[in-house]
Amino acid sequence: MTESLAEIVVSGNQDGVYERKFHTVRVGATFAMAGFTLMGDYANSGANHAILRTDFQDRQRTRIRGFYTFKQWFRIAARASGR
Repeated sequence: MTESLAEIVVSGNQDGVYERKFHTVRVGATFAMAGFTLMGDYANSGANHAILRTDFQDRQRTRIRGFYTFKQWFRIAARASGR
């Protein structure tokens, strides 16, 4: 993305210094037994306001992965994610 004043979404005069505060919380877990492995991740992010058009104020992401290992030479896997 190239820097441009058109990309700034703060109302009013667009010259100056901008400050944005944000937070992110991430958790994950893994369960494995008898060749099966399941993994899950969750992330929640937020900010006080957007400055650029690509900025976010609230964002959530979930991801689930799993696989089965047969012997030591074959593995089948699946993944799903959502926003």
